[in-house]
Amino acid sequence: MRLAAWLNRRNVVVLCFHGVTKRSERHPEDRFGLQVREDRFLRHLEYLQRHYRVISFRDYLRAREGKSQLPDYSAVITFDDGHRNFYTAAAPLLENHGMPALMFLISNRVIANASKSSTWHETDDQDYLSWNEVRELRTRGFEFGSHTCSHQRLPQISPQEVERELADSKSTIEQHTTAEGLSLAYPYGMATDEIAGRAAALGYWCAFTTDTGFNNKTTPLFKLHRTLIGDNDDIPAFAARVAGLTR
Repeated sequence: MRLAAWLNRRNVVVLCFHGVTKRSERHPEDRFGLQVREDRFLRHLEYLQRHYRVISFRDYLRAREGKSQLPDYSAVITFDDGHRNFYTAAAPLLENHGMPALMFLISNRVIANASKSSTWHETDDQDYLSWNEVRELRTRGFEFGSHTCSHQRLPQISPQEVERELADSKSTIEQHTTAEGLSLAYPYGMATDEIAGRAAALGYWCAFTTDTGFNNKTTPLFKLHRTLIGDNDDIPAFAARVAGLTR
């Protein structure tokens, strides 16, 4: 593991989470373990703090543009889907560790503005963020990108539908957050060269697959790699994934 980590010390590993839950036991319907239990997520962050330098995704893009230099053993944390437990469970732990993160929103699932408690509730694992919460999280330093409008498998729908999924989600998120420029995460990590080209033409900065691997200054910007992390990943498994030793 040390050799693999040494060989990849100048590359960036991008981690993909889906949510953090305060449940003591995994929900029986979460058969893939997408919602990482809080104590396990905390150990993930502690491991990253000891062995890696967690940077913002914008820092990676700046380094690609030659505007800065990446630290060795860089990692970027991302979340998919926009579940409300990011606000009530994940974000406070990330802030306590001084770690930024990038959340990819399914724009049609972000709810209308509503006042809710900032205390975690079990429904947060299924519910989605509101636009007010998204804007508040932005003021706290978190970044947001697009996960399309409705999370369809893009290669399996028509080019017209692909255009709508990419364009409408981008304009909606930019409108509600006043963000200038967005990154994209393909639903299920699925894309073709044509879809990647449409994302570039629409003005996205870049796009992520779920192909495991590291990113450097030559990785195609619209085929960036991410490493999926779930509740099954105890520290030995997590360490192996981050080091690129297992899928």
